[in-house]
Amino acid sequence: MSQPLYLIRATRRCATHPPGSLLWFTGPRSSIARGWRAVSGAHRPEHYSGTV
Repeated sequence: MSQPLYLIRATRRCATHPPGSLLWFTGPRSSIARGWRAVSGAHRPEHYSGTV
């Protein structure tokens, strides 16, 4: 079974992403880095292969 996939949004500035940046994150929700937050209800369908 594949890892859950979350759309995450930067909540503060970091070295590589301004606030509001969106990324797909694969893995357990508990391991999302500080400064990032999962966008509620945004799960990538299995057949989706694009990027944000």
